[in-house]
Amino acid sequence: MKAKKVSRIKDIEVLFEVIKNMKEYRENSENGLVILLNGSWGSGKTTFLNDFEKAISESSDYGLLCKYNSYEYDFYETAYIPFFSTIEDRLKLGNNFNKIVKCLGRDTCNFSLSTLYMVINAITKIVNVDLNDLKDNMIEIQEEDYLKNFKDFKECKEEIKKKLKKLCKKNTQIFIIDELDRCKPSFAMETLEIIKHFFDVDNCVFIIAVDKIQLQEAAKTIYGQDMDSEKYFSKFFDYQHNLFPLDFYETIDINDIEEIDIIIKQSAKIFEFLDVSTRDSKKIFNEFVIKYKNFTENNNSWSLEQSIFMIFLLTLKYIDLLFYNEILHGNYPQFSKKLINSLESKLNNYHSLLNTKIGSENETFDSVLRNLDTYFDCRYVELHRAYYSDSFRGEKYQREKNALISLMNYVPQIEVNLTYKQTIKRIIN
Repeated sequence: MKAKKVSRIKDIEVLFEVIKNMKEYRENSENGLVILLNGSWGSGKTTFLNDFEKAISESSDYGLLCKYNSYEYDFYETAYIPFFSTIEDRLKLGNNFNKIVKCLGRDTCNFSLSTLYMVINAITKIVNVDLNDLKDNMIEIQEEDYLKNFKDFKECKEEIKKKLKKLCKKNTQIFIIDELDRCKPSFAMETLEIIKHFFDVDNCVFIIAVDKIQLQEAAKTIYGQDMDSEKYFSKFFDYQHNLFPLDFYETIDINDIEEIDIIIKQSAKIFEFLDVSTRDSKKIFNEFVIKYKNFTENNNSWSLEQSIFMIFLLTLKYIDLLFYNEILHGNYPQFSKKLINSLESKLNNYHSLLNTKIGSENETFDSVLRNLDTYFDCRYVELHRAYYSDSFRGEKYQREKNALISLMNYVPQIEVNLTYKQTIKRIIN
């Protein structure tokens, strides 16, 4: 099987087609377009956005207004300051940025006034000043400050839209936002409000990459679990594009690996049994490919059974290091008893997988691990010689001969003088 790296070219083409015909897709925006790029955790949203950014740079019809990783600024109390700070250079906000900071400093202002009030309250007890008169004056000052902030904010908003319209006249500007579903709920919601109120401008397109389910849950933490989150978010997005996860092998160079079709199918079974995420399955399979090519570069390729068993051990190293260490410490038989007596679904999945046949032989993961436990500290060359020696002839030693065949078939030989335990550590670790 000759495989090449799979790109998201079809998804990119779909988005460009939607942007090109944005008027037909508008539902909530009056002028611009807001696209929800929906994908679960590990589906490759960030990688796709990197590819999409490159496609924008290669096009004369589109420009990248900004690529914004919202999670980097999640620690800010307000989403306004990092958001506008990111695009300040493109829009030349100048004094408008300062106004935004000042207007949104109202919470700080409230804190300062309340603190000042407490200080004055303490002072009046000493100097005998009428506190009520001072309090009334402070309220008037605060009301005037709110009114001025509102007027400045409105003027600032209109000025930003003017600058944005001017920039978008040249070509369609695309604003990419990533990691919004990882932000604090208040920060995420405020970011969406900024987009809705400040950037609804002709030829301005937002692509917001999120796990929609996670974003909806974030909204419920603010507005209550009974809210209709689907309806709530429908006012923000004009078009939804679902980014489905690639299969774990699709972005990996798997050329020159023998029997790769069967290896892929067996790997998928292991990942399914152990509930391995799409992202982790890619990491595991990619590491297998690297190790396969490194350890077989100057030797014969690993057999199908050896490849599958190595993927099994790599998977344990990633998702259950405790189980992996139990194997290396020779405690597998004791661990297997827990599997038999356990009612937990996770351990039941282990039990099912361990009794699954590997390749075309009758061996299972369980039987190979038991043989491995017996001969862990033996060297490959010792067992290989023993297998052909006269002392192992006859039915009496059939069990031992089967165990030796198992280890030779399922653990790759990388150096004849290494023990099986050393071999596994060298490969997997």
